[in-house]
Amino acid sequence: MDPTLLKTQPDKFSGAQGGPQCKTDHQRGGGGGHRQTGQQGAVALPNQQCTVGLASRLWRHSQIGASSLMGIARRGSTPTPAEHVTSNPTGGTGAGKQLHGFAVRHFLDGNVFVGTALVDMYSKCGVIDYAERVFNRIPERNSVTYTTMISGYGQHGLAERALSLFYAMPKTGMKPDTVTFIAVLSACSYAGLVDEGLRIFESMEKEYGIPATPEHYCCIVDMLGRAGRVADAYEYVSEMGDDGNLVGVWGSLLGACRIHGEFELGKLVAERLIEMESGKDVGGYHVLLSNIYAEEGNWENVDRVRKGMREKGLWKEAGRSWIQVGGIVHYFMSRDQMHPQRDEIYTMLEELVVEMKAAGYGLSVCSNMDEAFENEE
Repeated sequence: MDPTLLKTQPDKFSGAQGGPQCKTDHQRGGGGGHRQTGQQGAVALPNQQCTVGLASRLWRHSQIGASSLMGIARRGSTPTPAEHVTSNPTGGTGAGKQLHGFAVRHFLDGNVFVGTALVDMYSKCGVIDYAERVFNRIPERNSVTYTTMISGYGQHGLAERALSLFYAMPKTGMKPDTVTFIAVLSACSYAGLVDEGLRIFESMEKEYGIPATPEHYCCIVDMLGRAGRVADAYEYVSEMGDDGNLVGVWGSLLGACRIHGEFELGKLVAERLIEMESGKDVGGYHVLLSNIYAEEGNWENVDRVRKGMREKGLWKEAGRSWIQVGGIVHYFMSRDQMHPQRDEIYTMLEELVVEMKAAGYGLSVCSNMDEAFENEE
């Protein structure tokens, strides 16, 4: 085992800590299979309840970060350092390693469910190399294991590795499922591999008999939009008919219109979204429409959209981000005044603005409009 991957620590996730209480058949006085430890004697394989418990804890650890931090923010509170570390994936690598160490000491690391959960946890904590090493050491993998690794590669911009693993699945007897295709299409979208992504999408039903879902359509629209093929994306959605009447699909298209300056098309898409908004919180799409008007200098329509949002009770949640530096998780949001080093941060931002202007870049009107919406409440 790579010493940088795990640190030998006492079991913090057993017994009194309320974690999975693993007892082997040998420890319980029973018989059963065993696994050599490299020392005298043998230790039996742990029971199924322990395996499921540890896998569940690992999945929860990888999923809880963003949702917990957003929940804290929605309550109007500023997350404490403890809440950052416990709820944020970037601050949870240490706890994840402890869980991994627990799995190794109790011979659970070879279990497909635990191994897959470890791959997911390391990927979402930003240490894709660890995720890859765990994946390669799982003796028996299933389609979920492959999908998790493909998704991790895609989220880290490693589209070539994601595609290589995807094409290797049939050779190992694994059949991609619906979620696998979402993962590999997303990887193609992030990397701008439009033609490859379209070929994979076409093969989904022809070769694997998997019907397309709204999530797959969103991936295609996002893929075309990111590549600047906004008109193709609009044509694609229009040809979908009723299958294309999805807020997520049109919302992705609107974002692409704004990024690539397709203002007239963006207005059509925005109007379509507003027609579809019944019962849905689509405040972010109103903001995108307002930004399009702002880019054109059409301030009358900007005011009209903002007034409509206030009347309908719509609002855009402020963007947030966080990063771990030196073991400390730093949390940021638009116009943040809570960070202890805010003065130094804003000084650095001002210096960057000067450098960007010197390089020929201009400030975006949309960025200022986003901040205005986020802070209007």
